[in-house]
Amino acid sequence: MYARVHVNKFEYNKGNTSFQSGSEYVSRAEWDMGLVYNFVKDKTDSDPEFRALAASLGTRFNQPEAAAKYRLVQFAQTAARLGLDNRADPDTITHVVHVFLSELEGNPAEWFVRARLDGVWIEGEPIVFGPDLKLRPLTAADFESETMVDLLPFGSTRPQFRPQGHGTAILEFSAWARDQGELNKTVETVAQCLRLFQLGSVQILESGFGVESFLRWGFTTSAQSGSVSTYRYGLNAEGAKSLDRLYRVLSPFLSGFLDPQSHKALDPLYIALRRYNEALLQSGPTEGKMTSAMTCLEALFLKSKERDELSHRLGQRLASLLKYAGIKPFPVYQGIQRAYDMRSTFIHGSQLDDEQTKELPTLLKDVLEWSRVALLIECQLKSELDKDRLIGKLDASMLEQDASREIAGLIQKSVELYPPKS
Repeated sequence: MYARVHVNKFEYNKGNTSFQSGSEYVSRAEWDMGLVYNFVKDKTDSDPEFRALAASLGTRFNQPEAAAKYRLVQFAQTAARLGLDNRADPDTITHVVHVFLSELEGNPAEWFVRARLDGVWIEGEPIVFGPDLKLRPLTAADFESETMVDLLPFGSTRPQFRPQGHGTAILEFSAWARDQGELNKTVETVAQCLRLFQLGSVQILESGFGVESFLRWGFTTSAQSGSVSTYRYGLNAEGAKSLDRLYRVLSPFLSGFLDPQSHKALDPLYIALRRYNEALLQSGPTEGKMTSAMTCLEALFLKSKERDELSHRLGQRLASLLKYAGIKPFPVYQGIQRAYDMRSTFIHGSQLDDEQTKELPTLLKDVLEWSRVALLIECQLKSELDKDRLIGKLDASMLEQDASREIAGLIQKSVELYPPKS
């Protein structure tokens, strides 16, 4: 007996979902797997040929005989279930044997990943980019489930692979790996690229990892509470090529950013990116988000020994860089002065005045957009200009045409902006 949740009248519009759901009990004729398990175990325990085969596998694959026997029993259980379900055709059995032997040899297994995202929605057909990564809209099936009644209210003893609950888009892909570490890094890389592709508080609500394996188990991870998706945007097929280029450009850089053991943890770009993420995703007062956003820009545009005229230097350098992205410099400079004043007021334990409080949400969005574009530019220029050299050229560009032309040339040659500069 199973409890099935079904969905109807499903609608998906700009990431928002609405539907009606109901539940019903359904029964299916199934084999008693406990009896099947005991039958197979009794047969294998008493079969000398089986014990000899287990010993042979242990020797060949350098495993203790007990471990080899346990895994061989798992294989026999799988073969028995296929036979009982009338699925033991030659191709299926050959495939199962291949998976079994491949794992004994220590080869990677094929994983199937599905992550539920919030902060970006998909317009129209699914978007394919990178190494066969797919972003698709939510469907009714993402909210439906079926659970054995005997396991309620605790759910399946194996991790659920289908994401449950709300979100705005689904990321899906398959890949060969020995464990989920690299797969999780791929999910995180996609989310980070989406935060930089346009201004969006893209977060991973839940990730499901399924695997075709005798030695590994699928599982589901959920995000910790406390994140909010304040900023959202939509993607359609026209943006697929640009997203693909951004993913391929940023993946090498983000592999270090996502590695907690990386020796580059104090890289100014990594520090700035962490503060940018905090400003996009953290809950709490808007003043705190503005503080994180300004700290992001400070990590990019202020030198370690500078102590005077910080807001002036920060505003000038940011405005000087963003003009090459088609953003008017004077509003940037003025906005940074006001934002820096808000940040200082907040971190010194004081309240913003009424005018500042009214402007704060709009100015925060502007500062985050400027931070996003600055991060995009500096990530792509990283191999040619480190932080101090870029700051030096920005300072010089305010007075020297040659320095300005050099920066413009570098950006034109090495940087692609998203969305493209009009």
